[in-house]
Amino acid sequence: MNRRYERENIGYFLLFWEALLLSAFLGFRYDSWTVFGLILIGMLFLSWIRPLAYIVSIAFSTGWSIIGVVIGMGFLQSSLFAVIFATIAILITIRLHFEVYRIA
Repeated sequence: MNRRYERENIGYFLLFWEALLLSAFLGFRYDSWTVFGLILIGMLFLSWIRPLAYIVSIAFSTGWSIIGVVIGMGFLQSSLFAVIFATIAILITIRLHFEVYRIA
């Protein structure tokens, strides 16, 4: 029970920071505090609506797998490492995201 609680907290932490980073990136991109605030509030609101939260979680996990591909292809110049990093990233993040919603 205690380990599940810890994983849920890590999942909440990950989801919050992903929403915060996305809203900060878009807020800086458009030079607007309004964009930052609306996207942050919107992402946190979407995490309360269960069907939409699944879609947001899958989108964020896909983003982490793309980062894994970039690391594998960009820094290591290996498609094998790109696939390995992308697979590890999507499995870990989708598991943490779904722990938040008590699916897994």
